[in-house]
Amino acid sequence: LEDLKVPVKGKNKNEMLRTFRDFLLSCASRSKAVIIIVDEAQNLSDETLEELRLLSNLETERDKLLQIVLVGQTELKERLSADNMKQLSQRVTVKTALRPLNRDEAFDYINYRSMKAGKGLPAFDEDAKNLIFKYSKGIPRLINVVSSRSLMAAYVEGSTDIKKHHVHYAIDHLSEKAGRF
Repeated sequence: LEDLKVPVKGKNKNEMLRTFRDFLLSCASRSKAVIIIVDEAQNLSDETLEELRLLSNLETERDKLLQIVLVGQTELKERLSADNMKQLSQRVTVKTALRPLNRDEAFDYINYRSMKAGKGLPAFDEDAKNLIFKYSKGIPRLINVVSSRSLMAAYVEGSTDIKKHHVHYAIDHLSEKAGRF
């Protein structure tokens, strides 16, 4: 309610749920959708997931009043398949998983993100991108982390070009063994 800037009169749960329902009805009457997006949903407690399931019950005779989007790591899929999560899982209308990027997609991703962040600079050379892809196996989160650390290594060196040795430096400092990849 706070995030939606809905004034809360009472502090008990029933009053807050009524306030939320009234807010959702008001939005629906104006053809406005309300969506809750939860990132890192695999970290939510079972109790919180159950609360989200209960919120998903808010509806009119014709429409759902609330859309809930759960975004998370592969552990979320495992959690939702547990016996105690069947009711929530049954309410999920779309399930999808992002596959790792292939080499060309990873290169495009690195180029796009570095161009947006640096207005064209810095530039990752081909060997650097190859090493990032090899290390990350195409997983965007790992691409982001290694690229960011590589950028820092290049910055410290005073370079606007990210080379293979910058990526090695980043990987060395990310790995627990601190050995060359």
